[in-house]
Amino acid sequence: MADPFQAALDPVFAILGTPATYIGIGGSTVPLRVIARRNDLVTGFGGGDLVSDGAVFELRAADLTAAGIRPWAGDRLLVGDDLFEVQGAPVRRDPARLVWTLETVQIPAPTSYPQFDPPTISGGAVETVLGPNAPPGVWTGTYVTAAQVALAVGQIVHVNAAGRLAPCRADAAATADPAGVVLIGTPAGEPARWATERPVERADWSALLESGAATLVPGTDYFLSARIAGGLTDMPPSAPGWWVVPVGFAVAPTVLHVQPGTPIQL
Repeated sequence: MADPFQAALDPVFAILGTPATYIGIGGSTVPLRVIARRNDLVTGFGGGDLVSDGAVFELRAADLTAAGIRPWAGDRLLVGDDLFEVQGAPVRRDPARLVWTLETVQIPAPTSYPQFDPPTISGGAVETVLGPNAPPGVWTGTYVTAAQVALAVGQIVHVNAAGRLAPCRADAAATADPAGVVLIGTPAGEPARWATERPVERADWSALLESGAATLVPGTDYFLSARIAGGLTDMPPSAPGWWVVPVGFAVAPTVLHVQPGTPIQL
């Protein structure tokens, strides 16, 4: 039986909502409708909160959970021609938690939406993309480097001697020093976008986890795999000559905060 409360939200969002696209950290997108509550008293589904800065949007939780997405700081919301960045976890205002409220900051149009159509890459050249709203001295950008082989979101990678992006493995010195993580799946030879340190989301991690599990264990530290190219393990490699390389920790079942550590050879 359909949830009557969920069904009751449909006409509300159909009338008051605006078409939008939710863009997860890992690049997954979900079309949905949002109700904007900008710079005003947010009365909506939860009662009053004064919003003094940025923009606030209400959305149906089911629109994202059905796609395996939970809002996270750094996600994007495209509403018409305006792009917004999510500032944190959603606030669940209604008792049934059917509606989520997201606080966002609008990204200025002239400088905030880097275009790669396609990026200019010659050999191993790297294009640096400065993130929007970056305060002085704080790096929030990503890199774009030609992929040596096909790469997947969440793979741990390094820049090889040819200046190309390739998966890391903990069983050889040449591949055991991670540079960062892949943000968008990329065919071999094409420009791959990656970052040195940031959260990355995958709905299913089984292809990259030695355990074969589909999800991460929140709070767990993960290490570079010696068996899966660009993969992860929650048990550090133990064979002589292999490398123990911390790569990050899970902050949610689908989100790994990548923060590569110093490789130590066994």
